[in-house]
Amino acid sequence: MDRDSVPSLVDSGNVRSCRGQLEENRRRKRNHVPARAGLLQGLTVCRRCGYAYYGKTAPRIAQIRPANTLRYYRCTGADGYRFNGKAVCHNGPVRGDQLEQVVWGQVRSLLEEPDRVADEYRRRIGQAHDGAAMPDENRSPQITR
Repeated sequence: MDRDSVPSLVDSGNVRSCRGQLEENRRRKRNHVPARAGLLQGLTVCRRCGYAYYGKTAPRIAQIRPANTLRYYRCTGADGYRFNGKAVCHNGPVRGDQLEQVVWGQVRSLLEEPDRVADEYRRRIGQAHDGAAMPDENRSPQITR
């Protein structure tokens, strides 16, 4: 049987959709690292370049606070080694304690409005049912510097 005469198992629309999802997964890769590296790792996205932020620790000077480390979130796009030696983003790191406090404040304020949460849930269920939900619909909070 000629190779060209074999019908496709997956239509071209699904192939494009899967390729897009794979790229999105690469951009927001969440490595399995201890929680100390960052609770929000891969869940926050740089507004400048769209790559995910990842958690990073930096030891403090031993004489000042030997048992403590500083936690930061860093834009993946700012890592030149990931992009053939040239960073695609120049956003600096964000202190972990400050970012987590801001995100938790937003979560708390949203939870104080259960009707708003329920309305958004119904809206998304309706879109998914109608096939109108976009793959980027559930974008993570973005960091602006």
